[in-house]
Amino acid sequence: MKSKIALVAVVVILTATSVAVIGFDRSQPVHAENVSCDTGTGVRCSATIVNENNDTGYALAVKVIGYDEDGNVVTTYTNDATGDGGGIADVPPGGTDNITISTSASERVARADVRVVDVEAQD
Repeated sequence: MKSKIALVAVVVILTATSVAVIGFDRSQPVHAENVSCDTGTGVRCSATIVNENNDTGYALAVKVIGYDEDGNVVTTYTNDATGDGGGIADVPPGGTDNITISTSASERVARADVRVVDVEAQD
């Protein structure tokens, strides 16, 4: 009886984990490519934002993340053009947009990345 209960518990945990993983694995129609960053006392990145959806344009929230030499996050900045964010990033249906995003850091930045963290369909 205990082994059946344990088996059921394992199945429930695995099912819940799979659902959680699937939920976080949704791909966005917009992503950053050709990311190039200058690092040091801050970070300044250029990137091409690509919209793979040919029917819908998007307002975006784009984040730059700076890491130290150990891979720890030392600075982040999000430029949010969704809702009332007033940011710089939007991309037309099936289009691209070149952006630059930067921020300062209290520690030396060794490497950086640019990510699209939110998309909002434009009318």
